[in-house]
Amino acid sequence: MTRRRQYQKKYTANGRNCPSCGEDIGWAAGIKAIWPMSLMCPHCGEDLKYLDTRVVTSVMIVVAIFLIIAAFFISALLVPFQYQLLRIGLTAMFMMLLWIPVGLFAGKYLRSNKVLALKKDTGKMG
Repeated sequence: MTRRRQYQKKYTANGRNCPSCGEDIGWAAGIKAIWPMSLMCPHCGEDLKYLDTRVVTSVMIVVAIFLIIAAFFISALLVPFQYQLLRIGLTAMFMMLLWIPVGLFAGKYLRSNKVLALKKDTGKMG
């Protein structure tokens, strides 16, 4: 029996612990991932994903679109039209700043309500 199969039998599936090594993946893995389908365990290096995240991903895409629009308008209010490069840079900076609470909220929701699985064991995305 392989080591991974031993861990899979030993640890229960939840949104916090890696199904391969059983360690808590922590908040940093979720913040680095951006999307719930691209996680990596910081302990064993396995590629992970949350199961059944279509609704969460769809909501995150809609929120991202609104945040891009909001960031553009904020930068348009602060920077005159002549300085397009500065406006683009500020839009990107505001988008990153506005995305932090969204990522933290999504991470909290996923960790408490969804199940982590090994990416290679799940056939299709989502």
